[in-house]
Amino acid sequence: MDAERRERQEGRDGRKASRLPVGFTAKLRERGHSTMDVEVLDLSTSGFRIATLFRVSQGHLVWLSIPGLQPLEAVVRWSAKNEHGCEFVQPLHPAVVTHIRQLYPPIDETRHQFDRF
Repeated sequence: MDAERRERQEGRDGRKASRLPVGFTAKLRERGHSTMDVEVLDLSTSGFRIATLFRVSQGHLVWLSIPGLQPLEAVVRWSAKNEHGCEFVQPLHPAVVTHIRQLYPPIDETRHQFDRF
């Protein structure tokens, strides 16, 4: 099954789209705060999961800056320790998700750089 078709299917855990593992550093900004470095762990047409040393407030708007794309607006839906799940305000096209996945293959999630804290 190709990535675009997987993205159109509803995730088993109630997500709007299945998330694909990725691994890259991006910038995240919450309204009224400075930009922070985050590690993007997975991505779908509807959202993403990040790890960061900084606190991100559930329910708040954030902007994710991925190299080569304009900042993407999202809402923080959940937080657990140093990881946060966000939902895009405007879903990404499946081809964009596929392209990002090709540029940034998955990292070993058990060892992401923000686990130390």
